[in-house]
Amino acid sequence: MLTFQDVGKHHDPVYAGIQFFRIMVLEGLHQRVADHLWLHYMPHFASRLVDRAREVRPDDENHEFPTPLAYLLYEIVDATAVWVRDAEALTTPGDRVRPEQLEGNHIHIAFEAAEAIGRVVKPILMSPRVSRRLKEELLGVALTTLRDLEQHAHLTPLATVMRAHLIEPYGFREQNNYLYILKQCFDEQDHVLRAHLGHFSDDLDAARGVEA
Repeated sequence: MLTFQDVGKHHDPVYAGIQFFRIMVLEGLHQRVADHLWLHYMPHFASRLVDRAREVRPDDENHEFPTPLAYLLYEIVDATAVWVRDAEALTTPGDRVRPEQLEGNHIHIAFEAAEAIGRVVKPILMSPRVSRRLKEELLGVALTTLRDLEQHAHLTPLATVMRAHLIEPYGFREQNNYLYILKQCFDEQDHVLRAHLGHFSDDLDAARGVEA
């Protein structure tokens, strides 16, 4: 049976918009543009889609993407992650990458995306209208990107920014149960992935300790 991600997405204006943003921001990153305001719309898009989601049904846990909206959330997370991941292709070992660098062969957009991805993930994890399986799947997309960054010493500053904003999306400790849900979804990730994310695990535990 053909699914939304197989066929329907090609007729969906939201999907088309996400792909347009994906391409345009990537183009800005590769052209070393100092800023790209469009990427900051992604958290808003994620929040609006979550608000439109139907109630979770028991059968949703049996499907990777139980609704077209679930697949669109995946595309938003993946597009934001790509803007971070492409920093690897634009840098070489030994490069000094800094978030404040705006000239030369900088990757400022990747740093902005590393901040934005936490703000994309947060409404997804917090929503009762998103299935647990989908929450874990989408967090896994972000965490896989973080793992890949941490394998390159010269991208440590970028990984540090991403790690911090996954834990504190807006730069401060949330006065809600976000960290608790984040911890739950992290603990359900593949054990091999978690084994590569010791810094994230330690920082998350430290943040939860402060919260307590």
